[in-house]
Amino acid sequence: MPAFNHPAKESQLIHILEKVPDPRGASPNFSFSLPTILFTCLTTMLCGANDWEEMAALGESLDEWIGNFVDISNGIPSSYTLERVISLLEPAALEQMLKDIAAMIHSQEGDDTIAVDGKTLRGSAHNAEDKKAVHLLHA
Repeated sequence: MPAFNHPAKESQLIHILEKVPDPRGASPNFSFSLPTILFTCLTTMLCGANDWEEMAALGESLDEWIGNFVDISNGIPSSYTLERVISLLEPAALEQMLKDIAAMIHSQEGDDTIAVDGKTLRGSAHNAEDKKAVHLLHA
């Protein structure tokens, strides 16, 4: 396995991502570590990316910020790499990772927690005019 140098290797989130078993097995030919792929997917999804191409494109635009946390010495993974590697993950391992992240966030919450809820207004999208649906967010 190649050695990857994650700048935030002491971060609790990176430790959680490193615990996920890599489905690709051991190989010296990897360009991206599994934590880099997972971190890219998680952060770009939280920023609104809806598919693999959007994740890769958004990752490219956030590369400087992402590079503060994980090793991106080989750049940001392509949409094909993101999709291929995520599809190989065991669902139980992915579920455990998400549970661990939720527990980490919950343990760091203080009294300043804000509950957020949202919904999409039915009938507000107009495909003919290429208008997307209206989303309401409540905090």
